[in-house]
Amino acid sequence: MFTEINTDIALVCSLTPSELEVRGGEITQLVTHVVAMEELADGYLFAFAGEAARLPDLVAFVLAERACCPFFTFELTFPSPHEHIWLSIRGREGVKEIVYDGFVAKVLENTKVRLASIER
Repeated sequence: MFTEINTDIALVCSLTPSELEVRGGEITQLVTHVVAMEELADGYLFAFAGEAARLPDLVAFVLAERACCPFFTFELTFPSPHEHIWLSIRGREGVKEIVYDGFVAKVLENTKVRLASIER
C-alpha cells in the first residue's frame, strides 16, 4: 500500500464559507451513524454499522472531502466479520486537529459516542 504523505499541500480547505456551511450539515448527518471512534497518532478512526446502505454515504463523503481538503488521507476498511465499516482520516502534523474540529467534535455533539475502542 502506498502510504507516503505529501507535506507540500497547504492545510487549507478550498470551500467558500457558504459551501462550508452546507458541508457542515452533511457531516452532521453522517456522524449520527458513527458507532465508535478511536484516536490515532495522526488522525482518527470512525466505525459505522457494516450495512451496505451506509457505504454510498461514506464514499460520497470521502470524494467530497478529498476535493476540498487534499491533505487528508482516507481509508475505508471492512474487517471480518463485516459488522463495521471503518473510516480513517489521517495526515501530517496539523491534520489531526482539523479532523477533530470538523468531524470528531460533531460526533461528540450529536451522538453518545465517545473516544473509545471496539473490537475490530
